[in-house]
Amino acid sequence: MQLALLPLAGELWKDTDVLLAADCVSVAMPDFHEHLLAGKSVGVACPKLDDVAPYVEKLSAIFAGNSIKSMS
Repeated sequence: MQLALLPLAGELWKDTDVLLAADCVSVAMPDFHEHLLAGKSVGVACPKLDDVAPYVEKLSAIFAGNSIKSMS
């Protein structure tokens, strides 16, 4: 789901492994789902075309307010 649309808190973030990926990865890497996504909550964004400043704030709030196991 687009990072901008993800909630700051909720079951999505509870004791989970998080994968943050550029939205083009799933097109550029055919085995993306098989090798990287399995068992993780995922957020996608475009670091090349998006204004990334809001992402820094949002990610800070997500990590500060939830029990995330890991980030990749």
